[in-house]
Amino acid sequence: MPRAKSALLMTMMVFGLGLYCSAEDKVQVLQGRRIPLHEGPVEPRRGQEIVGQRNITSPEIGSPAAGSLVPRLTPDDPAPRGKHSAAANRILNINFGRNPGNMIFDGVVGGPYDYWTLVDVGERRKDALKLADGTETDVTMELSENDGEWGIAGHAGVYHAYLYHNCRCVDLSVRFQHLAAGLYEVYVFAHGDAPDQNAKIVIKSAGTKYSGRNTVNDGTMRYKSHDLQEGVQYVKYTVAVEAGKPVTITSKRDGSTLSMLNAIQFKRVEFEKSPE
Repeated sequence: MPRAKSALLMTMMVFGLGLYCSAEDKVQVLQGRRIPLHEGPVEPRRGQEIVGQRNITSPEIGSPAAGSLVPRLTPDDPAPRGKHSAAANRILNINFGRNPGNMIFDGVVGGPYDYWTLVDVGERRKDALKLADGTETDVTMELSENDGEWGIAGHAGVYHAYLYHNCRCVDLSVRFQHLAAGLYEVYVFAHGDAPDQNAKIVIKSAGTKYSGRNTVNDGTMRYKSHDLQEGVQYVKYTVAVEAGKPVTITSKRDGSTLSMLNAIQFKRVEFEKSPE
């Protein structure tokens, strides 16, 4: 065999068989960035198809995604119909990435037929948010940059889908303005589809910082349970809101490099309750 062809063949064999053999160097390539495999699988971002090492992306909001996500709803899908919960006029519901595949909204407070605002992948702002009874408000919501969505296999409710940022170098945050003054129970669902993809949740309101609570990271599959539990799929804070002051919720990376948001619920409660 000519020397030039032999060298070329050897180069191809090394490239094809040995490029990622070193445990220290083993990586997956996404968006021109080396990502250690110990960070877990690299989820396709919105509109992205991973073909070998090529990535095909599209910038539109709400594009279909592969993986565990339930199918995206079409205009022909029926909206949930039934009686709102008794406290629906004091509840604000936000879900991220997908509406429930079965159109049954299974939050911690309220009922299955309460109204939820969907924030799709790539969206950054929502105005005139509606309460759980469908009443329009002056509340606005601003979300930090996000470009990825994924789903927790086996779930189809509001906990199923979540938004994140593919750079895995930022914490997602969302700011609410013009909430009515008072005390609120705030429920934040934040977990990815891996045992270590949990989050520390921090809330800032009226000069007070609420912190110290996180979703589960115990190496088990408890995060997949359909029995929604505080400290597993979500955290709860009781937060004082002052008129004209924003409320900011941040999902901080904890067990992994991923920050995510699945769903948020606000429930206005008795004024005499003390913040926790």
